[in-house]
Amino acid sequence: MSNQLNICLNSDMWEKEPDFDNWKLTLPKVLDETIYKMNLRDCEVNLLLTDDNEIRQLNYDFRSIDTPTNVLSFPQYEQPEELNLDVENTCIGDIAMAYETIKREAIDFNKRFFDRATHLFVHGTLHLLGLDHVEENERFEMERVETEILALFNIKDPYTLG
Repeated sequence: MSNQLNICLNSDMWEKEPDFDNWKLTLPKVLDETIYKMNLRDCEVNLLLTDDNEIRQLNYDFRSIDTPTNVLSFPQYEQPEELNLDVENTCIGDIAMAYETIKREAIDFNKRFFDRATHLFVHGTLHLLGLDHVEENERFEMERVETEILALFNIKDPYTLG
């Protein structure tokens, strides 16, 4: 697989988390497995690791919601079938993740921080590939795929407590 992950660190809070360097090394493998699971190859993703202030602004600018959120996805293509996979490393889009919100959720859900962050990275990547969770059947499918990918990295089902 020759997928590419570009990480932009825009908040030093991420680096203060134990195992940050190991997590950064694991993320390209997580991307590979996610892309592979969706029967694709040679994709590029841009990841912004930021804070609540910046993600709040992005959420407002792009969704007219004036509150921080855990992850935002910005697909390059409106429909997954528009992906041009004949071009090496086709950029499928951008993901932004907010440290403080993810930290709160990890505590609230009794999850390890980077397990929660990895789940949200997979979730965001699947959004870039056209998966959604608006309808119940879509939600079940997306949760199934997320759980299968996370299991490859010894991360428990994110939809169970504890």
